[in-house]
Amino acid sequence: MTKKQTLELLEKQMPSFYSLDQVIELIKGIEVGSVIDVDGLYKEIKVHLEENIDEMDSEDAVDFSSAEFSLNYNEVSLDDIKIDSSEVASRACYGLPDLIAGYIERMSDMEEDAVEEVQA
Repeated sequence: MTKKQTLELLEKQMPSFYSLDQVIELIKGIEVGSVIDVDGLYKEIKVHLEENIDEMDSEDAVDFSSAEFSLNYNEVSLDDIKIDSSEVASRACYGLPDLIAGYIERMSDMEEDAVEEVQA
């Protein structure tokens, strides 16, 4: 709820309809900018990235043509292989804008619900 919306709401009601506690709660609900639960958003992004990376095949993550091997007696060792970081990043971040937009929308809905409870 913005300051303007709060003032409009207060103007529509008779002053005696609000207790001091209700006015304090309304003022607390005024947006000073978007407040985002950074820890919650971080956790959702982390889970999203982990799930997308887990779904990848090794063929998508590495450049097999860059593989370097060594032969020691009867043992073949993989010494180096290049990770296709561009492909990994692209696949991991797929759907991330929608996840963030959905998270912000849920937070906004929760704020609106809290304001409605105070108004009731």
